This record gives sequence, structure tokens and C-alpha cells, in this order.
Amino acid sequence: ETSLLFVEQQNLENVEACGYMDAIVVVYSVADIWSFKLANKIVGEIRKHSQKPVILVANKVDLARGRAVSTKDGEKVATRFSCKYVEISLVLNHNVDDLLVGIVRQARAQSRHDSSNLSSSTEKQRNKVRQFTNKLVKRWRKIRPKRSRCNNLFDA
Repeated sequence: ETSLLFVEQQNLENVEACGYMDAIVVVYSVADIWSFKLANKIVGEIRKHSQKPVILVANKVDLARGRAVSTKDGEKVATRFSCKYVEISLVLNHNVDDLLVGIVRQARAQSRHDSSNLSSSTEKQRNKVRQFTNKLVKRWRKIRPKRSRCNNLFDA
């Protein structure tokens, strides 16, 4: 299980604050060229401040007759800014599950990438904490009262 927290931001204010997020989703309407242009600007601004995973989402693909932004245009923007791209319809629930799974995968991949880039001093600190914790656990096991095996849910 994974918990997702969605933060709605409709303009370019505080785009640099996106750095604390694990993944960023930018949504536009395929029926509104202005929302596409704004999404393009937002993704560009995000890329100036962060290399976090960005997913560009084209919504309202169910409105095929009123479509103002083509799939090719969305893919071009995604390619230019090294983003993932998906088309969805919230009304029809089309590709929504794929989007949610993709968000989780991108966030987890970013988390693994961030943890693999830790400095050696951070790794040394983690090892010290690990060693200290192991010592505490060993001492605790020596002094803790003995329990019968049927009452101890923590022993295998």
C-alpha cells in the first residue's frame, strides 16, 4: 500500500517548492489550448528547479470532437522536458489506474535514486546508527524478562 498526497497548484507561484515532492503531475485539458500552454510553462519552470519525475497528463480525451491539443503535441512537450506522458479521461475512468500506478512507480524510483546518491558521510552516519541500535538490542535481550514462547509474538 502507498499513500498519495495531491497538492493542487494552478499557477507558477512557488514552483521551486516542488523539490520536496517525490513526483510531480501536471494536468491539462485536451479541449483547452490555453491549459496546454500553461502546462508547458509549468513543466519548463519545474525543470529549471528540479529533476524530480514529472508526469504530463492529458485529461478529457473523451471529448474527441472538441479536442484542441493532439497526442503528438503532448508527447513533444513530454519528450522535450524528459517527462512521462499519459492521456486519461476521469469521466470514463480511462487510464486513471495506470496513472496512479505510474505515479507510485516514478516516486519509488526517485526515492531509490535519491537514497543511492547519499554522500559517504551520510552512509557512515547510518552505519554508526545501525551499529548503536544493534548494541542496544543485544543489551536489551540480555536484561529483558524471559517470557514463555506462546506469549511472545515477536519471536519466530
